[in-house]
Amino acid sequence: MRKKLFFGALLLIAGLCVLPAVAGATGPRDVGSTLEIHIDDAGAVKVDGARVTTKTESAITATTTFGAYVVRWALNVNTSSGSSATNIVRRWDGKCSLSEIQIGDYISFKGPLDTVATQATVNATWIKDWSIQGAESSFPGIITSVDTANSKFVITKSDGKMVTVVVASTTQIKRGTTAVALADLKVGNKVDSTAGIYNNLTNTLQATSVTLNNAAPKIELTSPKGGEKLGVGQVFTFKGDSSALTVSDQIRINILNCANASVGSCNVDPVLVLTTTGDKNSYDWTVPPTFLKGTKYKVRVGVTKEDGVIYTDTLKSFFSVTAPATPIITVVSPKNKTIFTAGKDASFSWKSTALTADDTIMFNVLECVNAQTNCNTIPLGLSVSGDKKSAVWRIPADFRTGNKFKLNIYVRKSGATYLGNSTGFFSIKKSSVVNPISSIVDSLQNFGNKILNLFGR
Repeated sequence: MRKKLFFGALLLIAGLCVLPAVAGATGPRDVGSTLEIHIDDAGAVKVDGARVTTKTESAITATTTFGAYVVRWALNVNTSSGSSATNIVRRWDGKCSLSEIQIGDYISFKGPLDTVATQATVNATWIKDWSIQGAESSFPGIITSVDTANSKFVITKSDGKMVTVVVASTTQIKRGTTAVALADLKVGNKVDSTAGIYNNLTNTLQATSVTLNNAAPKIELTSPKGGEKLGVGQVFTFKGDSSALTVSDQIRINILNCANASVGSCNVDPVLVLTTTGDKNSYDWTVPPTFLKGTKYKVRVGVTKEDGVIYTDTLKSFFSVTAPATPIITVVSPKNKTIFTAGKDASFSWKSTALTADDTIMFNVLECVNAQTNCNTIPLGLSVSGDKKSAVWRIPADFRTGNKFKLNIYVRKSGATYLGNSTGFFSIKKSSVVNPISSIVDSLQNFGNKILNLFGR
């Protein structure tokens, strides 16, 4: 008995050698296994957490790593169909074959030591591959990429984790009951279920079947509701609810001119056809200046799916497009009796309506020395876009001083000029910064006068 124990210990020690560990390698515990070696006095071996290094049609080599020490194992695998065949299972004990085991997988194994072999060799009676999950694995989710050249696509699950699905020529891909090809898959398609062999280590599913969601799209226009009046240049937001649509679907938004609605005729405006992708549910439209004004406009939203079926929804009542809204500019600051200093920043702010980022706001200072109605205009050379509500002007150090200044803000739009002036007057005072050259000259003159006074005594 003691002789057998000693022999087992020698055999184990003989199998130990120093090998460099693989940097960044995944450990057995990451796939659910422990890292253990058991050899009883009868030579029965039970090993957990060994990593496969090579594989043939009837043998496996694997290693168990403890820090810098590595135990090498040679496994004889009986692949016959008889009762003596090696029992090979997946992580969840589903039956599998030697061909499914891949280099890098973590395995557990049992069997008697081969006492004739010169290295640690086990005639494996049982092998579990911890890196292979059961064939019943199913991964619903959303397709985030499709690689037809390499016959695979990626699913993002509800928990945010991604699984690579590899398809073969025998993989069944269906949308409902209709068979589709890998090339028919689109980013954004919803996958209801998959089946196949999942490798937990590489996060890859060798798929036997893929079932896509077959729900019919629903498009419902929730805004506008009708009755809205739009001025040219205003932004109008079309909103809609949709389901079973993806980023690969193209939604078309048509503006219908229903001037002859009394006879049931609505013409699609030939100039305006807006498009967006199926993953969006809103679209901002700025009414162009050339758009025909009228009181009987509708919105129609539609999409054509892969099967050629068109899904649409149309606004039930009308909205209007009116004449351009008149811009209004109201100066908020500077206020009456504000004091600025030459050479420093002056902050301006205002409120405005009917202006967009495409408009340009410009600025003048009005110097009203004689009377409020007789002011000298001084362009500042400052401008901002129409969507802004504030600006900063650096007053030149040599800018004229006084207490009768006004701010004039204006914009030119559609051939007209719209402006706003500050109320009351603001002042600009002289800079308090001393000219360094003048200061040096004054100091030299004072020093010279002192010398002359000294010798004149």
